[in-house]
Amino acid sequence: MTTGLTVGVAPGAAVAGAAVDAWGAAGGFWVPVGGGVLAAASAWMISESPARPVGPAGAAGETVDMSSAPLGADSGRRPDA
Repeated sequence: MTTGLTVGVAPGAAVAGAAVDAWGAAGGFWVPVGGGVLAAASAWMISESPARPVGPAGAAGETVDMSSAPLGADSGRRPDA
C-alpha cells in the first residue's frame, strides 16, 4: 500500500508543479481531478473479472462466476448443483 501511494504521489507532484507553472495555482488543482478520473476509469475497465476455474487447473473445464459473491463466500459447490 505504501509503495502504491509513493508511486502515485511522486509523479502527481511533478505534474501538479508543471501545471502550476503553466496555468497558475488554479491549474494545479485540476491534477488530482485528472488522477481521480484516471483511477476510476482504470477500476471500471478491470472490474469485469473472468470466471475462475474450479478445482486443480480448471478440472473438466468448469468455471464459477464469483463476481457477485461477497468475499469469502466460496462454498465449493458446483454452479449447476
